[in-house]
Amino acid sequence: MSDQKGYSFGTLQGVFIPSLLTILGVIMYLRFGWVLGNAGLILTLVIVTIATSVTLLTSLSLSSLVTNSKVGSGGAYYVISRSLGVEAGAAIGVPLYCAQALSITFYVSGFAESFVAIFPSIPIAVVSVITIGLILFMVITSASLALKSQLIIFGVIVASLLSFFLGGMEFLPVNSTEQIVEAVKAKSSFWTVFAVFFPAVTGITAGLGMSGDLKTPAKSLTWGTLAAVGVSYVIYMIIPVFFYFKGIPEDILRSNSMIMVEMARWKWLVIAGIWGATISSAIGSLLAAPRTMQALATDKIIPSFLGKGYGKQSDPHKATVLTFLLALVGVFVGDLNVIAPILSMFFLTTYGLINLSAAFEGIIGSPWWRPTFKVHWYVSFVGFLICFATMMMIDPGSTFIAIIVSILIYMFTKKRDLNARWVDVRGGITTWFIQKGLTALSTHIVDERTWRPNVLVFSGSPASRWNLVTFASALTNGRGIMTTVSIVPKDTLVARINKLEESVTSYLVQRGIESFVKVFADDNFSEGAQTLLRSYGFGPLKPNTAVFGNLVNNEKDLNYIKAIFTAEEMDKNIIIVSEGREKNINVEDVENKSDKVINGRIDVWWNQSSPNAGFLLTLAYMMTTSVYWERATLNVKSIITNKEDKDVIAKQMKERIDSMRLGATLTMFENFEGKDSFKIIEEESMSADFVLMGLPAINEHTHESYLETFTALTNKTESLPPTAFVMSNEEVSFGGIEK
Repeated sequence: MSDQKGYSFGTLQGVFIPSLLTILGVIMYLRFGWVLGNAGLILTLVIVTIATSVTLLTSLSLSSLVTNSKVGSGGAYYVISRSLGVEAGAAIGVPLYCAQALSITFYVSGFAESFVAIFPSIPIAVVSVITIGLILFMVITSASLALKSQLIIFGVIVASLLSFFLGGMEFLPVNSTEQIVEAVKAKSSFWTVFAVFFPAVTGITAGLGMSGDLKTPAKSLTWGTLAAVGVSYVIYMIIPVFFYFKGIPEDILRSNSMIMVEMARWKWLVIAGIWGATISSAIGSLLAAPRTMQALATDKIIPSFLGKGYGKQSDPHKATVLTFLLALVGVFVGDLNVIAPILSMFFLTTYGLINLSAAFEGIIGSPWWRPTFKVHWYVSFVGFLICFATMMMIDPGSTFIAIIVSILIYMFTKKRDLNARWVDVRGGITTWFIQKGLTALSTHIVDERTWRPNVLVFSGSPASRWNLVTFASALTNGRGIMTTVSIVPKDTLVARINKLEESVTSYLVQRGIESFVKVFADDNFSEGAQTLLRSYGFGPLKPNTAVFGNLVNNEKDLNYIKAIFTAEEMDKNIIIVSEGREKNINVEDVENKSDKVINGRIDVWWNQSSPNAGFLLTLAYMMTTSVYWERATLNVKSIITNKEDKDVIAKQMKERIDSMRLGATLTMFENFEGKDSFKIIEEESMSADFVLMGLPAINEHTHESYLETFTALTNKTESLPPTAFVMSNEEVSFGGIEK
């Protein structure tokens, strides 16, 4: 829709007059006296100032947004969706459309109320239905003619205001004595009055709703909107002062909705002004609402047939008829005082998001953000805060309902995974937060309370070592970072590497694994792994843990050992995952297990004096927080070889496990006769589903001697279930990791 030419209206006809006519409408003529009668002069001026401030700040934010990029059809929806994304656009676009449709009812109800005050024999519902029907006919016949008629109405409203200010107090009848008494009893609170008044200043959406039909949208929306806000503010500040100095009693102001007519020198001019303002506002809403629906349909948020355009200007006739029907239903909802607060919530939500969009754009300061009408981001953010605070003051319950409805629409749209045709600001917002976060982290000292796993997984093709991938994923589990690494021949083309990264990423996403993917070109695994261990990462976000697969007892094993030595040299924790007795199971059988959440058992073989002790328990706990292992039981097992220290060691171990809040069971095994400890481990963990134990320290080992040590270790544990051998190398005490 952004590319259609539309009617090419100018600033005066397309924005200023529709906006001003909607602002100087039904509230001014039929409820301004009621506002003054309830709030008094000072608070009425405060209400006008607060309400206009919200509109002014929103207008400034809007001016920044529309002068930064091309504006298409859809008004506020278009502006928000192109900034915060299609989901946020939908979350506000659907309620906005409902508000615009309900606005028609609001303005027509105002017309009907004033009409019936003069011709009381005619039912108000009949007047409303006939009026909406005539407005529909005019809009369907010619949108251009409908807008041109507003020039005449504008002149009538100016004349009606002159008639009012030239009037006096010669005749001030009220409907009945009972109404005066009831009005005195029913004096409303400040925020109730504010909620009724606020729709009076929401007219800027009338011009914004015609965004796709403006010749120069950026210029017209900016200056037309600001001019309408400024002129209306002056008028709204003068009227209550005029009422006040005329000395009209508060009870009359509250009880007589036709007070402006009664005060006018030429009453028929004010009546004409009321009718003109209400009809023109209804016309503006019936023009804007279908175009919002048309934009929603074009972006496939609602069925596309609703946005079908007709004629040279692609008028949304289907959307117009549907809007007419919704407005018709609204006629039976209630009077102006019932509808006005509902409209206030809808429009405040819309204004809030417009301000937030401009604030985010200014905060992240991307090179793309170059509005010709510059407004500092804090001005827009203050506008957002005022909108939210005002909603809360009017009605907290309705505020939360509005927020929940918007969130539900957002989530529904997100789930549909719509492919937007435009790039929005969300990527820039994410980048900004990451930049600020990285800067803060660069001076932060990591301790056990803030430690998070940043895992480099040397899996090769994920399908070849799926147990390795699922183990690493269980550790990170949305609270850490995982990078899956594949090392390919050095002569692999860059395009091929990019394709492999996309393919592996897609493979992991389909299986619910959150991981970055790094395909690195090097003919030698050891050299490639060592390069990544030394250089991979950015700023403070460098891997702190390296995860390797098990050795395969051939000449390549030495390459693994060299990579392990480099990881230790770089102070990275080391985990080597052995497939154990499952090494001959087909990859497809492991990957396609239907029972992903298992009632299994994790055994941790723990030596309290080992430097790996705290890290082992931390890893075991983190596994149990993952979806795959959340129902598993955690068993901590330890072998005591010193009979004299048995009770002391047992007490210390229990206290440490309790202090770490692991929810684990501790079992002690005595080995005072010098029995092979691995025999005990084999006997006790044969029925476990996963085992964790410490990895021998490198110390003064050479590559060859450590290979021998580790080979002997894997041979002794080959009958166990999958086993992770763990070495802690970070200078972090893992005794206090918290949830």
